[in-house]
Amino acid sequence: MKAPPPADQHNFLADNDAYLKGASGADGGETAETHVDHLLGIRRKLVVRRRQLAADAKNNEIVYLGRAIDIHRLQELLRAIDEAILDERHSQPTS
Repeated sequence: MKAPPPADQHNFLADNDAYLKGASGADGGETAETHVDHLLGIRRKLVVRRRQLAADAKNNEIVYLGRAIDIHRLQELLRAIDEAILDERHSQPTS
């Protein structure tokens, strides 16, 4: 394998294109066609995580309060993502 170029010679801005295009997801090859699709994918993962936290709180009474705080923080993030989805949908050009 070829060693990567030194940091001062690396074009970091070119790498941003891969992020903007919705590169492969961490859970196995999932790609997003648009920014909205990418945000919806993140939202789905967070909803699953919220359900896992709720189940953990139900099954383990000792972590109930901590999980409630985690769910509250996660819910704030979900609201922000919903707002971003609406904003992206309004900013998309109509065909």
